[in-house]
Amino acid sequence: RDEEANRRLQQDDDAGNAANNDGAGERTEFSTLGPELKHEDDDERRANLRQWLRSVVVRRVIFIFVALSCLLMAMESPTAAPDTTTATVLTNCDLAASIFFMLELCVKLFAFGIWREPNSFLRQSAWNWIDVFVIVSGMVISIVLKWTFVPMPSDVRKGLEVFRSLRPLRFVAISPSVKHVLGTLGRSIAPLRHLVVVMVVLFCFFGILGVQLFAGTFYSCSEPTFELRSNCTAAGHKWVNAPLHFDHLGASFTTLFSVLALDRWVDVMWDGVDAVGVDHGFVVNYNLSAAIYFITFVAIAAFFFVNLFVSVLIEGYKKSKEQGNADGSPFLTAKQNAWIRSHHVVLNLIPQVDYDDDHTQEHNAFDSNFVKFRRRVRRVVRHPLFDVVVYCFIVVNFIVLAADRHPKSETMDLLVTLANTVFTLCFTVELTLRIIADTPSRFFFYRWNQFDTVIVVTSLASLVLEYLLQSTTFASFFRTLRVLRLLRLLRKARRLQIVLKRFVLTLLSLKNIAALIVLVFMVFGVMGVKLFGRVARNEALARRSNFSNFGNALVMLLRMCTAGEWTPVMDRCAATEDSSDCSRRLDNCGLNVVAQLYFVIFITVGSFVILNLFVAVVLDTFTADKQQDFTFLSE
Repeated sequence: RDEEANRRLQQDDDAGNAANNDGAGERTEFSTLGPELKHEDDDERRANLRQWLRSVVVRRVIFIFVALSCLLMAMESPTAAPDTTTATVLTNCDLAASIFFMLELCVKLFAFGIWREPNSFLRQSAWNWIDVFVIVSGMVISIVLKWTFVPMPSDVRKGLEVFRSLRPLRFVAISPSVKHVLGTLGRSIAPLRHLVVVMVVLFCFFGILGVQLFAGTFYSCSEPTFELRSNCTAAGHKWVNAPLHFDHLGASFTTLFSVLALDRWVDVMWDGVDAVGVDHGFVVNYNLSAAIYFITFVAIAAFFFVNLFVSVLIEGYKKSKEQGNADGSPFLTAKQNAWIRSHHVVLNLIPQVDYDDDHTQEHNAFDSNFVKFRRRVRRVVRHPLFDVVVYCFIVVNFIVLAADRHPKSETMDLLVTLANTVFTLCFTVELTLRIIADTPSRFFFYRWNQFDTVIVVTSLASLVLEYLLQSTTFASFFRTLRVLRLLRLLRKARRLQIVLKRFVLTLLSLKNIAALIVLVFMVFGVMGVKLFGRVARNEALARRSNFSNFGNALVMLLRMCTAGEWTPVMDRCAATEDSSDCSRRLDNCGLNVVAQLYFVIFITVGSFVILNLFVAVVLDTFTADKQQDFTFLSE
């Protein structure tokens, strides 16, 4: 009985354990069903959100907000008082833009994921990392600048403003064309890495040699009559160093880069020739043999390596085009290249109209006097001498316009006015005859005829303004437009037409590079205003060439990038109290090392890389094969 009882108890325990296991299984099934449904809902929600973020409307809205925030940031002035209404409004708008961009980033991170998924936001592109850095740093800096009640040092504030000036880089992440041209640019400059290594070795050799030869010898007294340092300081004057010197290796690199760019390198060479020694001022032509050092560096670096740099850059551009198998410019997307090829077809495949078989034949039964008159006019217009006479009129009219001068006699003024009137009437008659001969619909079919009509109408408008309204200002403007008639000579110059078409195609191919240049100028312009907007003026920072506002900064950057003369500007922006008349208390001194890095990087990117890319694209366009592949028309 005891064994039977124990066996029954064991069976009851087994049955209870089985029931518990079944219940646990049921609880597990029901407990996991909810999270699975929730996970599926989250995936569907994130998929819809990703599709919404990729839509054209959302991307355009983000682009507009980025553009507006950059425009407002460019309107900020470093010389304006922070408590003015304009400054307060701009600060609040910047904070609102930062909040909007932060919300945009949070939505993107939720939709795409941060890192774990293969197609997460940070794994999609390296530019997304820069986008995150720009947004987060901009948000933090906006909050710090808005609600910091402790007085902040000027240098610290400028450093924070530099990170805010990187906001235009957001255009790279949201613009596929700019991202594409930067990727192509990276592949084009990849072959330069070996040349850059050689240039670094060359700079190190000449830099160390320059320190050994000229360290401490470029000093002079603020009063030129004193040659020795002891006499200069005893008289109460300053013993100042030259802006470009060789006191240490970093300063040698900056000086050699200025010599490499051929900007004021002659002045640096004469400083080396006049250098005597430490604690001794300049003496004219003291050491003429020092010129060998600078001439040798210019011959090796400026004449050889710079041109080699351009050649390798152009060759890298060609290899990038070959590797991409692009039928067109590698700096353009596939759709943009297809659009340019179709535009090339339009320029070359304009249908020719047979005017001999015109619609007047179907009116033979109603042959009127007007039809006979049109036929006579058509024979006159089609005669070869008619075009010759018209082209002679155009050339003579240009000579008359070029003969205008100031001051001029009344007789000369009367002759020029009479000649312009006669030529305008002649061209009006010529245009009328062409319209009658070809019929208006056929005449205005060609753009050259439309161009002729605009020129004749503007010439008649100038006569009306000159004789009826007595307005010489607008009349002179419209009269100047007559010079454009010279473009009509292109009708008979086939080679000039080819050059003009190539020029148009080159402009179309430079679209993305132009966008990149605008981006570079915007970043460096805003950064220059934040860093050097309050620097004291001198000959280098003139009334219109300075960094006091964004417009002046763009003009300054364009001047430095094209015409040179950037070294004096760098010297002023790197000025300190010891080397100039600025005052740290007035916050009108520069930033020494920061200014040197700023100008060296801009000249390298702007003058040596981007402008030479223009050369590469122009050469590629003008040397392209005349055979065009029109298979894309069937797509």
